[in-house]
Amino acid sequence: MKRMFTSITKSLTGNKQIAKNYLSHFLIPIFLLFVLCVSFSYYSHSYLPKGVNSVFADRFSVILLVTLFIALSVFTLLLRSGKFALHDFLSPMDGIDAADLFLVLLPLSPVIQYILNNQDLLSAYDVIIILGIFFLLSGLLIILIPWLLSRVGSSRVLKMMGTTFAFMISYMAILSKNFSWLGKGSLKIQLLFFACVFLITFFLYNPKNKWGLYLPVLAFFLSTLLMQLSVFQSSDNETYLNSPSDFELITAVGNKQPLRKPNVYLLLYDAYVSSETMTAYGIDNSEQEEYLRELGFTLFPQTYSLFADTMRSMGRVLNASMEIEGDLNSTVSGDGKVIRLFKEMGYQTYGIFPYDFMFRGLTPKYDDYIPRFSAPPYSHLLSAILIGEFRFDIGFYDQDHSEFVLEKQEMLLDASRQKSFVYMHTNVPSY
Repeated sequence: MKRMFTSITKSLTGNKQIAKNYLSHFLIPIFLLFVLCVSFSYYSHSYLPKGVNSVFADRFSVILLVTLFIALSVFTLLLRSGKFALHDFLSPMDGIDAADLFLVLLPLSPVIQYILNNQDLLSAYDVIIILGIFFLLSGLLIILIPWLLSRVGSSRVLKMMGTTFAFMISYMAILSKNFSWLGKGSLKIQLLFFACVFLITFFLYNPKNKWGLYLPVLAFFLSTLLMQLSVFQSSDNETYLNSPSDFELITAVGNKQPLRKPNVYLLLYDAYVSSETMTAYGIDNSEQEEYLRELGFTLFPQTYSLFADTMRSMGRVLNASMEIEGDLNSTVSGDGKVIRLFKEMGYQTYGIFPYDFMFRGLTPKYDDYIPRFSAPPYSHLLSAILIGEFRFDIGFYDQDHSEFVLEKQEMLLDASRQKSFVYMHTNVPSY
């Protein structure tokens, strides 16, 4: 190791410009990248669930720390050689080029794609917040920090380093989907992707002709936007039955009134399988089922969910149809045709949930529901992008279970005092 340091130091001390380039083109960019990774890792562990981006930042930080230690050791030997003073490595501060805002479009391209894919959940305010945050963060990494470090570091290298890091974080969710990553990704693929983006942008960014990079970035941004808009337009042309008059069940019922109007309780316990399935695993649930029968409940043996996920399964249940009729999120959050029928018959409707996952940017249509608090839609999307993967449970407000049980009991007691339809969906025993 000492021989290697000595060899590197001799080659650097032989040429002042080479030594200066070593600091500005290598040491300072590596230091900046290390700080960015550590900062992002700290933020992720403090405020976000563990995900692909945080694991990448953790792993990359270790590699950068080792590299930085070696680079600093070489630089220390340079200073100790006595041939250079610290001021020899300083340069005049560069100016800020407003045209570099074109570079911000690169990390914003995947963000635009995410927004269009989730446009049904986002308001104009949400879109402005998301774009504003990523625009400011990207501008900080691509323009402001390179400008502040331009006396000791190469603006070109620092700008491309900031551009690549910002793009890596915003694009990670797409990589996670393409490579089926969950929780963590392949470091080899991530490093290869990072290196390719950096090298391509670095060689295209010519200080004398910056449009060599601006134009490809602009083309990438516009192509992403147009391609996503075309997908959105084609999906928008799908026909759904949205009017109550289109629903066969509502049409069949008409103005008819039932002979009896008992309270109706639809109680779902996530992943609570039927007794015959539990029996196959040696679990006897007959005592619990008998208790429910004594209370007047009707059990439906050999019954399974229609689909694997809640929205597609319960959306069809609450529409009494296997077809996609209207927005499934809206259906589960209280606007399904089954719930409309109960309302028309004078029922008070209740929605009881431990989290606001069912609502996702919607105002629930139940007469009464919990939880009342719902995190703003933009926070869901921001969390997913920063985590680096779109998981169903990201960013949603989740009540403490004991608090949920108390509120559930109060609401069920209130529902028992009047003619009520109750849909309760709890997240146990699934985890």
